[in-house]
Amino acid sequence: VPQIIGLDLSFKSENGTFDIKRTQHYYAMFGLYKFFSNDGFIEPSVWFKYTPGAPVNIDLNLKLQLAPNFYVGAGGSTAKAIHLETGFVLGGLGYDNTFRVGYGFDYSFTSFGPYTGATHEINLSYSFER
Repeated sequence: VPQIIGLDLSFKSENGTFDIKRTQHYYAMFGLYKFFSNDGFIEPSVWFKYTPGAPVNIDLNLKLQLAPNFYVGAGGSTAKAIHLETGFVLGGLGYDNTFRVGYGFDYSFTSFGPYTGATHEINLSYSFER
């Protein structure tokens, strides 16, 4: 969460006043795993993002884990963006004592999308045994 506690500060000097206002952000995420008989699973999820004074943003995502070591995913947002991802699980099904290496791609279809370009990410994660 980028800003969970709001903040209003005002600094005054002989040159004037400088104000800082940080608005609270609220996030909620829901999802589930639907396991298949071949040790793969599908993971639908929805992510709600709300900031007072801004439109609510909703992301819908779907990830498919193909047994045992490969996954692909895609998603879209009410903020006119798409997300694509793929990766490998090194050891097991990806949820206990395993290491993941993945790639993600995001693109915005808003009017400023062509100017900002796409986002590329490499992610590394390790899941500790419970």
